[in-house]
Order: sequence, then C-alpha cells, then structure tokens
Amino acid sequence: MITLNNVSFSYADNEQCACEQTLSSLSFQIESGEFLCIAGPSGCGKTTLLRLLAGLHMPTEGKILVDGSPVCGPREDMAIVFQDYALFPWMNAHKNVQFCIRQTHPGISASDAAAMADRYLEQVGMADAGNKHPYQMSGGMRQRVAIARALAMDRKILLLDEPFGALDARNRTDLQNLLETLWCAENNPAKRRTIVFVTHDIQEAVRLADRIILMEPGGIAESIPVPLKRPRTLEDGPAGEQFRQIRRSLTDRLMELDRPAGRACRCGGPA
Repeated sequence: MITLNNVSFSYADNEQCACEQTLSSLSFQIESGEFLCIAGPSGCGKTTLLRLLAGLHMPTEGKILVDGSPVCGPREDMAIVFQDYALFPWMNAHKNVQFCIRQTHPGISASDAAAMADRYLEQVGMADAGNKHPYQMSGGMRQRVAIARALAMDRKILLLDEPFGALDARNRTDLQNLLETLWCAENNPAKRRTIVFVTHDIQEAVRLADRIILMEPGGIAESIPVPLKRPRTLEDGPAGEQFRQIRRSLTDRLMELDRPAGRACRCGGPA
C-alpha cells in the first residue's frame, strides 16, 4: 500500500542559509493491513518520517506513494493521532468526535452524526463521558477520545505518533490492549486498517507490531518481523518467553544505536 522510494528530508536553516539532513535515502514498503511500529533513539527522525507519510512535510528527495499515487499533502485516506491529544478544549468528548464525522461525511444528518459518535465513544470505553470537556478528563481519557475521533474518520491508514508516551503504565497497557483489539476486530486481514505507530518503547513495539522498523540517526538500521500470535502475552510459557527474547534483542540493539561513538562504557573498555 505505502512505498517509500529513496526518500530524504532536510530542514532549512534560514539563519545560516544551510540545510540539516534529518533522513537519508529511505526505501521500504508498508503492506496493506499491516501494523508497523517505528522505533529508535530520540532524535533519529521517527516523527519526521511519520509527518512525511502524513503529507505534513514533503521529501527533499524521493517519493512516497500510496497505492501508486504520490503523497503531495494531507490525504483523505489517512487519520493521525498525536501524543498531545489535539482535542478542541471548548468541545466536550461527544462534540469532538462529531466534528470529525461532519468533516469527513459531508451532508450527514445531525442524528446520524450523534449516533456514530456514540458508537465510537463506546468502542473506546468512553460511552459515559460524552459530556466531559478535555479539562475534565485524565490523560488516558483524552487519548481514548482522540482514538475514537480518528476511528470515526473511517480512514484506511491510521498514523500514531507516540500516542501513549505521556500516560502512566496502567493507562498505557489498557490503551495498547484497546488498539490491538480494535485493529483485530476485522477478522479479514485484507480489510484491516494499515497502522503506522511511532514509539520509543521497545516493549510497546513488540507488544503491538507485525513488523518493527528500527531507526538510527538519519536512516533505517533494521526491519524486524514479530512472528508472535495474538493476543500477545508477557506471561510464563513459550509465547511469553519468545516475547521476552525479541524484546531483549531489540533493547540491546537500540542501546547500541543510542550510544555515542567513542564513549567509554562503565567497565573502562570501548563502548
């Protein structure tokens, strides 16, 4: 579904009349219905890559194609969820979801929009909080509304930029379970949404992904399949042990990528 052909991106420094390259020569594909996680050390370009996929930035070089069509700006077949929720503070949860429904379903009646909003809020466990405004909600509740709003747009591609990064451990786990459940709810994989999920948390990536793109500064270090059955578990047994092995391997690799060149380790040997 999504193809990156030799994509590079540079930020312009207007004061110095120079450009700082953030991503260089990225080429890979994202399959239709795939749950792809993008992980890597801070500052390696994960969010920049997601914004390129969303059409919020344009590549300096190369092309991004969706079903063969170039990404030239924000697309109607994509929805995005940010870490900071991006809800309208003057609207309650129900109206926040209705707003997206009205924008993406022109001509829909008020009653149908309200019914759709009810359905999506119920899906994310917020059926009883429709009248709450963002300031009245916890971070987990606000992110549930943000996910409901993205689902209500009914787009085939869902982009998420560290959406659970600011949440406590319990809310984070609950929303990981929710996202996996909603994605798996369509029994026909060919009809599932394609999800691209940026995270700095290796356990989260292994918990959710079909495949993990592990990034290093400026590019891609590895593409790692995650051949674990769903639902996934951290419990004892063969499945739990396989989960932990993949997590340990990726964590070690991430530490290598995040270690500045030439820095000595604590034992006094080379880093």
